[in-house]
Amino acid sequence: MNERLNHVLRTGCAVLGLLSASAQAAPEYETPPADGREVSRRVEAVDTSRDRRQVITILVERDGKTLKRVLESDSKRYDGVRKDLMRFQAPTDVRGVKYLTFNYEDPARHDDMWVFMPANNLLRRISGNGMRGVFMRSDLYNEDLRKREIDDDTHRLLRTEPCHETRCYVVERRLKDDSESNYGRRLVWVRGDIWLPVRIEYYDKQDRLLKVDAYSGFEEIQGIWTRTRMDVTSMRRDSHTTLLFSDIRFDQGLSDDLFLQARLRR
Repeated sequence: MNERLNHVLRTGCAVLGLLSASAQAAPEYETPPADGREVSRRVEAVDTSRDRRQVITILVERDGKTLKRVLESDSKRYDGVRKDLMRFQAPTDVRGVKYLTFNYEDPARHDDMWVFMPANNLLRRISGNGMRGVFMRSDLYNEDLRKREIDDDTHRLLRTEPCHETRCYVVERRLKDDSESNYGRRLVWVRGDIWLPVRIEYYDKQDRLLKVDAYSGFEEIQGIWTRTRMDVTSMRRDSHTTLLFSDIRFDQGLSDDLFLQARLRR
């Protein structure tokens, strides 16, 4: 485990340096952020779109084997909620599986999530302990499908670090309500030029490192900076998950009806 942890930490340091060299840097803010919440607010402000459509390829490497899954993902923000719909296309044993998530801006409201399993025509709401469950045999949990709103967490700016040609702001985010979460806190490294995370460390409630996310392949698409790759390394098992994001399109005018719970069975 120590060797694995050291490898992840070394890889993370290399990623911080290489990522900034792999993308053309956008202009930095003239005024540095005053605190951790301001860093997180600038991250939120990067995506100015109303909706997004993309294809996600998931590669899970475990026990010398690779499990591949392909899905289509749609998301839209309106009326104080972000709605996300994921539809699995391949392989055939998961084709037709759908996840629908409602992420509310109001921190007093619990997010909603449903999964539809076509094999037995079952529509199930995921809540409570179900949020802490593993997502489709990957190194993600169901709760990772939810978008954390700024007011869901507290934010503390710990330090800044060089990131090759730019700098990273390291922010500690703690959940205000962790009753449905595996996590106690997250450390987020945010690039100070394009204001996107390059690395996130997830710690459990005993402050043990659970997993590390590394983001790369940054591109400016329709004037919006976004990542096209995410690598997830688990500290609890010998496993690695890669997510590849392709065919990314913003502001497609997605219909509200697309995100109706009643449409999941169709």
